[in-house]
Amino acid sequence: MAAQRDYYEVLGVARDADTKAIKDAFRDLALKYHPDRNKEAGAEEGLALRIPGKGMPSPDGGGVAGDLFAVVRTQPDPRFERVGADLLQQTTISVPEAVLGTTLTAPTLTLVVPGGTQPDTVLRLKQPGLPAFGEGPRGDMFLRIKVQLSERLSTPERDLYEKLRALASDSKP
Repeated sequence: MAAQRDYYEVLGVARDADTKAIKDAFRDLALKYHPDRNKEAGAEEGLALRIPGKGMPSPDGGGVAGDLFAVVRTQPDPRFERVGADLLQQTTISVPEAVLGTTLTAPTLTLVVPGGTQPDTVLRLKQPGLPAFGEGPRGDMFLRIKVQLSERLSTPERDLYEKLRALASDSKP
């Protein structure tokens, strides 16, 4: 059975270190290896990261410590689906917004939906996705547009749709 790793050694603190020193050392290592501060940003589910010399101690007394392998696990985000560095999202707009066009805003971007947008249209925004693993460009965001039809129309809404239908049938050859 492999020997259990000495966590004081991993943190680089003395065995008699106080709580503050341990927390500070932990924080420093967490920041050092945090994906947002390293080229591992954009790492995908299941990627194994190797951290040399931070694994189990050598079975030979005084030998070099092994490597630590950390496997990336991602938490799903209810707003997006991730495909590599690209993000897929779905939004619903009303019939008038689909016909006339609209502007959608999110915390980090604004998107103009053109008039005449059909249901299930997919709009592509270049590079607001995740950073690509390593040095590559950011991924894209793909936004699928769903059009919400009213289940119950008011009398004025029904009258307007009837007029639209009449206009459409009058314009057919």
